[in-house]
Amino acid sequence: MEEVKVKLPKQWGRWLEKAGLRVVGKYQRCWWSKCYMVGYNRQWRINCFGKLDVSCLNNEFDRWANSWVLSGEFHNVITNEKEFVQQVKLMLQTARDIEKK
Repeated sequence: MEEVKVKLPKQWGRWLEKAGLRVVGKYQRCWWSKCYMVGYNRQWRINCFGKLDVSCLNNEFDRWANSWVLSGEFHNVITNEKEFVQQVKLMLQTARDIEKK
């Protein structure tokens, strides 16, 4: 896979709010920190390949290398707020289904 330059939309804060996520970390003013979020008792991120990742539950989270559960499309696929919110809901449900097994 090839690294991509991810450009977040100007309305990124609103998209996160609608999806039930928020930016996490002490470096919230840095551009890269906007790619790390928390919500629904899980960690979320946009990785260097432009994919949206969701982790296991926060109480089991160690670091991304050990706690990654699922990746979904983001870069050049998600173009509006509605698609982003749907993607988050789909990934959340899929992650819950994976953990039940």
